[in-house]
Order: sequence, then C-alpha cells, then structure tokens
Amino acid sequence: MNKLSLSLSLLPLLMPLACGDDDDADTGADTSVDTSGSESGSTAGPTTNEPTTEEPTTAGPTTDEPTTNDPESSGSDSGSSGEPTDGARVRVMHLGVGAPAVDVFANGEGPVFEALEFRNSTAYADVPAADYTFEVSVSGMPASEAVLAPELTLDANMSYTAVAIGDIAETDGAPGLAAIALVDNAEGIDPANVRITVIHAAPAVGQVDVWEITAKPVPLVENVDYSGSATLADIPAGPLEIGIDVDDDAEPDVTFSVDATGLAGGQVNVYANNDADGNVALVAQLQDGTVLTIPAN
Repeated sequence: MNKLSLSLSLLPLLMPLACGDDDDADTGADTSVDTSGSESGSTAGPTTNEPTTEEPTTAGPTTDEPTTNDPESSGSDSGSSGEPTDGARVRVMHLGVGAPAVDVFANGEGPVFEALEFRNSTAYADVPAADYTFEVSVSGMPASEAVLAPELTLDANMSYTAVAIGDIAETDGAPGLAAIALVDNAEGIDPANVRITVIHAAPAVGQVDVWEITAKPVPLVENVDYSGSATLADIPAGPLEIGIDVDDDAEPDVTFSVDATGLAGGQVNVYANNDADGNVALVAQLQDGTVLTIPAN
C-alpha cells in the first residue's frame, strides 16, 4: 500500500475521533522507541527481569485533579476497549514543556487529534497496521507547518503511545522538542497487581535513579537517561513512596506519595516531567487516557 492510498484509507477510520467516543483502552508501555529508529530506554533495562531495572510509580488520592480530553477539542476514542485484534492502536501524550496545544495529523490527513494540551492524553485510535508520519502542529495550523513529524511503523495487534517531550525554549541547554514511541502491553496482569512503565520525560533533569522508599529504601531503576523507559515487574497494587535520585548518591532528592490501589489489574505509564519553572512531578497516564499529576512531597 503506498502512502497516498494509506492516508486516504486512514482518514475515515480516524475522523470519528473529532467527535470523541469515550472508551477504555489498555496501556502498558514496555519499550521506548526513538522515532529516528534507535531504541531509547536501553539503560533502564526494559528487556531484563532484574529487580534493579524495574520501578513502581502510579497515581492515587494524593494527586491533582485528573485531566481528560474534551472529545470535541482534543481528539478522542478508538471505540475499542481491549487489545487490537487486527489493525493497530495508537494514542498521543503531550509533555512538551512550554509548548502550546497541538493538533496531530496522520500522513498529512486530519487533524485526527485536536487541541491536545500539555500533560493531556488522547484515547486510543484504531488504525490499519502500516507506516505513518504523524505531523504535530500548533493547534489551528496545517500539517505542512508541523513542529514534529515522527515516522512510526505500527504493527498489527499492537498498541502504541506517541509522546511529545522536550523543552520548546531549550531552557539552560535542555533538550528541545522531540518524539518517542512506547510499545504498550497490558496482557496477563494479575487482578491484584498493577503494571507500571516509567519514562524519563523531564528535560531539566539528567540521568536518574528511582527508589522505592516505603520501608527499607530499594533502588528500582538505575541510570535512566532522559527519554529512556523501563517496564517494571508487576507489583501488588497499593500505596507507595517513590524517590528520585538525580545526583547518583543513593539519596533521593525528591519524593512522591502515590497510591496504586485503584489500578489493580491494570497498567499505567508514569512519566517524570518538569514544568516551565523546572518543578518535577510524576504524570500518570491511565488506560482510558485520563491523566493524573502527582506533585512532589
């Protein structure tokens, strides 16, 4: 299938997103893929089962109010609640520091998601398995004026999250806007457990270690570079105290109180992300596209 026929076949599948049917969608990124074609997150060890490459972080009562997309303004729902059975599924997360709301096009068609604001997510969209260019432009601008245009190959029976990260102002030398893609997997989770994928999306912060400090401090993920990710071994859903060490001295520099009790049986992507003032928070992206911001203690 050539690009033209692909883009024409994609539009009728995705245009219902502008009207926004809400529906639950499983998440569970287990690999971070650099959109230039190289793996990201390899230092975090997504493919290993060693406990030092896994880290719990989620959302709970200590979070800010959840934000979800207004279906009429920010895109929306795939109409599919389970794993894809035939085509692929894709959703978009906006974590670009200082960046305005954006529209997302697919192979020049659309927009298929509209007015997506910072720290907001769309729900999944069902699309044919194929190669895509997703043009991201300032909301109201055409695809030809995209500020990002990642190229992604979406395979059949797979779910993906495309994430805009970076600092539009490149404050103090921070990385500029870029895109990463997460391959999501929410299969086989015990009803009493939660599956967590941790993503370093804080351009103001360098390499980090993530600790679980509820009782005896234990490093969960070490040497995670910016844009890296790691999926943890499934853990019992419940309260957690999480620490992030930014200077490799085995002492968390910032801590977070989170409660994953309500996420039992599910999967969540948890991003470390700073705002335009440099304040770091955990941003939890739930299965249905709901986003919870967890402030530091």
